[in-house]
Order: sequence, then C-alpha cells, then structure tokens
Amino acid sequence: MRRRLLKQAVEDNYATIFGSPAPAVRHRKIWRRLSRLGAWTGALAVLSAATFVLATRGLSRPTVAVAERPVLAVPPPPVRPSTARAVVGPPSFDLDSASPMDRSVLPFSVRRIVIDAGHGGEHRGTASSRGVEEKMITLDMAERLAELLAANGFEPLLTRTGDETLSLVERGSLANEQEGDVFVSIHVNWFAEADVRAVETFYLGPTQDAELQRLAARENLDSGIPLGEFRQALERVYADVRREESRQLARAVHHELIKSLQTVNPGVEDRGVKSAPFGVLIRTRMPAILTEVGCLSNDQEARLLESADYRQFLAQAIFEGIRSYALELNPKLTLGS
Repeated sequence: MRRRLLKQAVEDNYATIFGSPAPAVRHRKIWRRLSRLGAWTGALAVLSAATFVLATRGLSRPTVAVAERPVLAVPPPPVRPSTARAVVGPPSFDLDSASPMDRSVLPFSVRRIVIDAGHGGEHRGTASSRGVEEKMITLDMAERLAELLAANGFEPLLTRTGDETLSLVERGSLANEQEGDVFVSIHVNWFAEADVRAVETFYLGPTQDAELQRLAARENLDSGIPLGEFRQALERVYADVRREESRQLARAVHHELIKSLQTVNPGVEDRGVKSAPFGVLIRTRMPAILTEVGCLSNDQEARLLESADYRQFLAQAIFEGIRSYALELNPKLTLGS
C-alpha cells in the first residue's frame, strides 16, 4: 500500500508542477494516508521520488526563480575516535595471475651453497649391475664439488659427510638452519630400459608426466613429510620468487652439465629442466634443485660413474653452473680464494 500511495503522490505532484493538477479529492486522500506513515517519512519519500522522476525522464521545463536565502554555516559534529578494531585478515592473491619479481630489483648474493648427497646410510638409492651404489657416488661428487666451491670463494655446506641416514625433512631443515643461499641435491638415475643414458634437472613443482611421477615416488619413499605440508608447498611455489630462482638455477646447472658431457659422453640424452614434486626440495627456503647426473641402469654409463675422473668432471660442470647462476644474479659479485 505504501508503494501505491507514493506512486500516486508522485504522479499528482508531477502533474501539478507542470500544469495538469490532479483531482483534489484524490490529492487530499493521498496526503491523509501518507500522514499515517509519519509526516517526515511521507514528505521525504515524495520529494525523493519526484526528484528521481525528473532526473530519469530528462525533461526540460521552465524554472521558477526562488529568492535566495542565507545559508547558515553549521559546524560538522565532532569526530570521535572509533573504538572498533579493524579486522585484518591474511593477504589474498591470485596464484594464476601472480608473476615473479624482476631479478634486477634486488641483486641477491650467492655465497653459501648447501650440497646434498642423495640417499645415504639405510637409503642406498639405486645400484648398477656391478653393485655400485648411488649413495656412494653422490657423496664423492658432493665432496669434490665442495672443494671446487671453497677454492673459488664460496662457502659450501654438506648435508652429510659420511654414509649417514638422513630423512628428506632433515636435509631441508639443515639447509634452512645454516641459512644457505642455494640448495643442490645430487642423484643418479635408473631406468627400466637399459639403453637409456639421460641427464635431467628438476625444481619443485607439480607434473603430469607419469614417468616423472614414478621417479618422484621412488625418491620420496623415505620423506616423512606430512601430506598437508606437501600440498601447501606445491601451492606456495607458484607465487614466490624462490620458484623462479630455482628454475633459473636448474637451467644454469643443467646447461653446463650437458655442454661438458657432450665432449666426453656424446651418447648422453638431454632430458631438460622440469618441475617435479621431490620431497627433498619442499622444506628448503632458498632456490633448490635436484639433478640426476647419470644412469646406473646403463652398464656403459655405470662404468663411467665408477671412475673418479668422470665424477670430478661432473662436479666441475655443476660448479660452473652454480657460478654462472651467481654471476647472472649479481654481476658485481667478486669470486676467488
């Protein structure tokens, strides 16, 4: 009823203003009924509705001059400080639209390199047909890489210095406690096809590749990482700088590995740089990669990996990749003993 009365009042006032007065009887009835709604409510409603009609219809009518009245300056009411506390929630962002920060904004320095020799102790890793175990090859290469880094002004840190059993969680936690700048985990691969000789390098992220999923599952057997933390880590790496820097580090190391290996092991297959959900990379707070430097499932390559000279060659290639990444990140970085 209120809407109907207001509509009638607006129409009657509109007609009256522009020379077509509405019937007086209906006019009086409308105002009488509106008065029951309250004098101020009815008047304000009619004025607001009339203004709305005039504005929306865009009609141009002669205006009647109205004598100006002095306007009294009324001071605004004093502003009282609010006692309500603003509720601050976590910042929201769209992972799909997030982009990495320009690397030139902050010229990071890379000095402290955490080297992770894959497996160890109870975790043998893979093995060749001649009984050569992955855990011993990776430890020897990690020690050689540490010597090269130390001789060139870096500060190397090893997650293990002997045949020790370390969980993947412990390796990442150790790297964080030592405040490493980058994390490099060294591994040797194994394929069901004995003729495969491949090198590939990874940074943390999801994958739809079934073969990579099987590889990650094999490497993550002894992770001990809670499922919730694993999922959160994969969601987080999409938006932070660490993921982009991990990818750049992986590219630099992989490039040097392939470039070097093509001179002494031309049959090696370049399987590129990829993302994969390796548990050893989850806990790290710095750019982190995992590199598979060879295949113990291939007898010819297994014999190469048994050679100290070949392991030194691989360690030198990884070092060159780390140095290339460090200089690309900060060209003013000075290296040397």
